[in-house]
Amino acid sequence: MRKLFPILMTLTAMISAAMGQSPSAAPDLACIVTRMEQAQSDNRAHFRPYVVTRDYKLYGSDGGRATAEVIADISFQPPNQKQYQIKQSSGSGSGEKVVRRVLDKETEMARLAGQFDLNRTNYDFELLRTEELAGAPVYVLELHPKRGDRNLLKGEAYVDAATYRIRRIVGRPAKSPSWLIKDLQLTLTFSEAKGMWMQTGSEAVANVRFVGKHTFVSRDLSVQTAEVVAENLPARSSAPRRLRPRTASSLGAGVLR
Repeated sequence: MRKLFPILMTLTAMISAAMGQSPSAAPDLACIVTRMEQAQSDNRAHFRPYVVTRDYKLYGSDGGRATAEVIADISFQPPNQKQYQIKQSSGSGSGEKVVRRVLDKETEMARLAGQFDLNRTNYDFELLRTEELAGAPVYVLELHPKRGDRNLLKGEAYVDAATYRIRRIVGRPAKSPSWLIKDLQLTLTFSEAKGMWMQTGSEAVANVRFVGKHTFVSRDLSVQTAEVVAENLPARSSAPRRLRPRTASSLGAGVLR
């Protein structure tokens, strides 16, 4: 048996070489993480002032028609300043309250830029597999937060195998954001807009005590760049315009440009 093992290893190496493969061709986790960290740093350096118009929809426990819809403009001024304005609101008034809380949190997170990145300061990583996402190969990394922080996620990150940019994150907060929420599943999607790589969509599915399951979905409708965003936006405190409920199809034309 002792003699058989090295023979089998030699045969495996010979077969791999004959097929044009190398036994050491498997991706290296440390290399993937290093390049992913560098891609995040490079991307932050390329950010320019922009205004994104974003659509939010809130669905109740029946999962049918949206109970509320809110459209907001979010402006970003590098390196870490965000402001928002609610442009339109329809349906349940609770939808706008939820969106304001989410955007308040987003502006706070912007001021802490880099502190919750997917890096070795905040996470331990494990390479689970390589697969395809929308026709392109990605590395799927398991995320293990190093501390119980509600801004860190326990789950999986999908990293582009060519650019090492993060394309999708699926997971749960390392710490529950509220005792009212029994379970919160997040899906964050990222793509390119105006030469910048940013989060362009999200879905949050929560089991809320006493009221059941709720789903909160956001997607970017458009992104416009500007040299000085703040000068082009109205004050944040201006009141939104109330609308009659609109169907999902009326928003279908909104796309990233």
